[in-house]
Amino acid sequence: MFESTIFQNFLNRAKKISFIGVGSLIFINSATAAEIINGGFESGTFDNWDPFGDASIQPGGEDALKNFTQVDPFSGAFHALITTACPSTAEIQCSGIRNDDERTPIATFNFSGNDQGNADNANTGPGPIVNLQDFLGLPIDSLNIPRENALLPGLRLPREGSGIKRTVSADKEFILSFKWDFLTNDGTDQILGDQDFAFVTIYDVNSATNTRTITILEDSTGPILPPAPTDTEFLKETDSYQMFMSDLLPAGEYIVGFGVVDADELARSSALVIDEVTAEHFTVTSVPEPATPGIALLSTLGLGSLLRGKEQR
Repeated sequence: MFESTIFQNFLNRAKKISFIGVGSLIFINSATAAEIINGGFESGTFDNWDPFGDASIQPGGEDALKNFTQVDPFSGAFHALITTACPSTAEIQCSGIRNDDERTPIATFNFSGNDQGNADNANTGPGPIVNLQDFLGLPIDSLNIPRENALLPGLRLPREGSGIKRTVSADKEFILSFKWDFLTNDGTDQILGDQDFAFVTIYDVNSATNTRTITILEDSTGPILPPAPTDTEFLKETDSYQMFMSDLLPAGEYIVGFGVVDADELARSSALVIDEVTAEHFTVTSVPEPATPGIALLSTLGLGSLLRGKEQR
């Protein structure tokens, strides 16, 4: 089970700086470790990012495109959206004439007009020959994650998906953070279990491909209900934006990639929204305060309320 060790990292670093006993204050300060240009997608484009499949930049509020009004940007005017949905102009490429979500009009949940990509590890699914795994620089079987809540054992079969990625260069150790929200029309199949999922991958550009992993942000759970033909919003949501923070990463050059995957079947769409990607360097200092009990001041990003990735595989 993946769980960020950020608190332990901070404690370890604090111990290295000075002994912290009764009557001391701990201050944790942050500074930018890497300038992530357009980390909040405020250019309104994918400047400094590479998109794959159905990837789009969405404004919030009344300017939201194609009725995508469920989630406003966490901050600023824009955020990024990736989905597993077909465009109406690509029915043939999308595994025959089909409607992802069994409703009309077709392509309600495709927001770019581009075909979603292939995520089949045999390179035989919908979309171009190059698949999501290749695009993100991951092992071919990295998206075959274990089934959960399923009668059928084994691994999920990734079918189609979309993603975005970028390079991050940090001159000092850092923690990568971002805000995310998972939306889906999928759920838990009685036989196959949880199906669609969203993930992040963070790896050193010099790492061997077979050592690169993904961290699951969320997957589809709960009953699968057929939506009404007039529905224009995803049926389920993570509960608005969540925050992800990585473990402490050494200085270096990294690939940061996001993906959303349609697993096992093609009938229902899912999406991932991303905003405010940052890379911060943290320093810990202690200040003696003999007249008062020891107090820890974590003045960074609201560490007590962080929500982390579900699992790393």
